[in-house]
Amino acid sequence: MSGGSFNYLCNAVGHDEPLRIAQKIEDIKDMRDALMSEGAPDAAEATGEIVSMIEKFFDDLESKASKLSPLWRAMEWYYSGDWEKDRFEDALEKWRSEKA
Repeated sequence: MSGGSFNYLCNAVGHDEPLRIAQKIEDIKDMRDALMSEGAPDAAEATGEIVSMIEKFFDDLESKASKLSPLWRAMEWYYSGDWEKDRFEDALEKWRSEKA
């Protein structure tokens, strides 16, 4: 067998698809653990930093998106003709007051 134990994690790195590596978080954790078990704690720690970065990114993304979601809904319904502009403006005002 030639590779594949970590689902070819090494090929997920690249600027063209930044979320590709993030989608492999379980493989990265497995790699971290394997590095630790093979006596490479420094490499395991550096790999663990990638895990922490990905988790923080998704936490931050979820937090920001959840605050914007009601505003996005109001804009979508307004642009679709389901709501009047005042409902969008109310949602915008609420979002602005909560972000301050």
